Order: sequence, then C-alpha cells, then structure tokens
Amino acid sequence: MKSSHCFLDAITSVVGEYQDPRPMLLGVWEADFVIKEQKITYFSDAINHDEYLERLNRLYGECAEHWYDYEQSKPNNLEILQELLHSKQDEEYLVQVDLFYLPYEIRSYQKKHMPHFIRLVKEEERFLVTDPFLDFCGEVDEKDLEDAFLLNELGGGIKLKTSNLKAPSEDEISKIFNSVFRTDNRLVTESLRVVKEGAKDRTILREGFLEIGILGKRKLSYLAAFSLFNRRTPEIENAIIMLSKGWTHLGFLAIKASMAKMKLDIDPLLQKLHQLEQSEHEIKMNLKQSYEEWMNHVSV
Repeated sequence: MKSSHCFLDAITSVVGEYQDPRPMLLGVWEADFVIKEQKITYFSDAINHDEYLERLNRLYGECAEHWYDYEQSKPNNLEILQELLHSKQDEEYLVQVDLFYLPYEIRSYQKKHMPHFIRLVKEEERFLVTDPFLDFCGEVDEKDLEDAFLLNELGGGIKLKTSNLKAPSEDEISKIFNSVFRTDNRLVTESLRVVKEGAKDRTILREGFLEIGILGKRKLSYLAAFSLFNRRTPEIENAIIMLSKGWTHLGFLAIKASMAKMKLDIDPLLQKLHQLEQSEHEIKMNLKQSYEEWMNHVSV
C-alpha cells in the first residue's frame, strides 16, 4: 500500500503481518487537520488518534492501547518505553518522535520540527526503527532517538498485542465505511478561506499551505478502499495519484503567488481548488458505487 498517514502506516504495517489492514484506512482521505495562525496543519495537541485506536479494536479485537501516559513527564515516559522494549512480549510499540532529530529523514533533519510515528524495537543493544511512511527500516542511534522523543512538541505511543489480532468482519467494515463517508470537502472549504485571507496578506499564502502536501498524501488512502471493494483499476489509481499530487501543486502555486512582484492574482489558486473538488467528488461517487456493489456481493 502507498503511504498516506504516518500513524496509520505504522499501524497497518503491523496489522498487515497478520490480517488485512485495508479497513483501517477507510476515511483517512478526510483525516483531521486544524487551522493554526492561518496555517493549515496536520498536527496539534487538539488532534489525537483515539478514533483510530477505537477502530483498530473494533475491527481486529481488543489488541491496542496507549502505553504513553500523558499525566507523566516525557523522561518518565521514556523510562516506561525502555521497560517495554526490554520486556520481549508479543507486542509491537509505536512511538511519536520529532523528525528534526532523526538523521534518516534528510528533508526535516535539523531543519523543521515534524511530529511523526515510528515502530521501534530493541535487539540486544541496537534500536531498530521501521518507518513505513518514509520507507525506512534500520538502526538509529540511541541518543538521536532520545532527543526525538524527549524534545518532541507533543507525545504519544501505542502498543499492539499481536496475538490478539483477528480477521475483521464484513459487517464491521460496512459500519465504519458508512460512518466515515461524506460528500462535502472540508479541506477545500478551509483552503478557500485561507486563499481569500491570503489575498489581503501575502504572508498567509506563503505560510498557509506549507503542510498541504502531507494532507494531500492522505488522499492516497482511497487506493486501499478501492482495493478492499475490488474495484482498483489503472484509471482509478491514476485519478487518485493525480489528486494527491494536485494538493502539492496547490502549495507551489500559493508560494509562487506570494512571491509575485506584480499585483497578487489568486485566480490560479481558485481554479486549482475547483479542479481538486471536482476530481475528489468523482472519486467519492465511484467509491460509493464500488462499496454498494461489494455489499451486494457479500450479502448474497
């Protein structure tokens, strides 16, 4: 599966070793975001992953819970993590870190702070990181990991008991799809608002869409949904990939507009947003039809 969401990519990389992970990605194309100081951002202390943790337990049995204790300090949570890594139980551990301190991610290392989830194990004295979102698997220095954990703006961690994982039921998959499927497009709505504010202040355009590519990458979760409902075709796959890339292109257009020496022209941004809205609406309608056909098949 293509990477779409760092937390869920870590989750599904574990689940996928035992069961079908695709139901976990339903609705990730609508994953939450906030507007912080006129900037669209994917991370905030107002966003948590409890919804996905609940879904994980609904689909695969009671297999996951927080190990991170938000009532404790980060150093105390580091001690908790170290004890877990030494326990050698049938559990997998997810850890939230800041990519600013991890050398394997050269685009962020010592450049920008980005909260991020990884899988972490300890083998003898080596710390091994699996990062499906960034396609990395390898050893990371203990000091770098400690800095990435302790100096992270936020904090979090999940443990999965792999021996408890069971196959998801079609009924539960159906309930989840119906609960997450929506025809409106909040990302377009909020982006339009930021563009209109940016027409009054160029700095808003320059800063407002810096993380839009990460949110655009979440649109790739449509691929897992179409695959789950047996309707992933080359045409559909191309439309989804182009949708994801289109959000990154919007970010480039915003930066370009903010740097223009002449009169600010937001028309290209408005046209791009209209195109993205239309493209995603077509994908959603196609997905709804795919789901209905899948339901008719499994109900026979």
